[in-house]
Amino acid sequence: MNSEINFFKGAKNLSSKESSKCHGKQVRQGCDYRLKTISIKLPLEQIEALDELVRHEIFASRSEAIRVAARDLLQKLVFEVNEIMRIEEKQEILDDDMKILENLTIT
Repeated sequence: MNSEINFFKGAKNLSSKESSKCHGKQVRQGCDYRLKTISIKLPLEQIEALDELVRHEIFASRSEAIRVAARDLLQKLVFEVNEIMRIEEKQEILDDDMKILENLTIT
């Protein structure tokens, strides 16, 4: 019973430079996902921080920085959720085994 979550089916773990190449028509080998546009609101301080990262050429654009941050956070959260699910599955198996043991009669 494997109920693991995988939000990144088919997408490789890409570095920030690789992920920026996946936008639009510049699809790089190994990048097989389509980008969708969403609107977000951020505090001015976060926008200024994004602009500094772009200005220092850490990222090619605000969009790239946000994509990388979202990807990294999702990977971390998915890993944690999967760990919790594995523990819960093991606990269910142990609970079932305990019920079997409790129902055994010694003859």
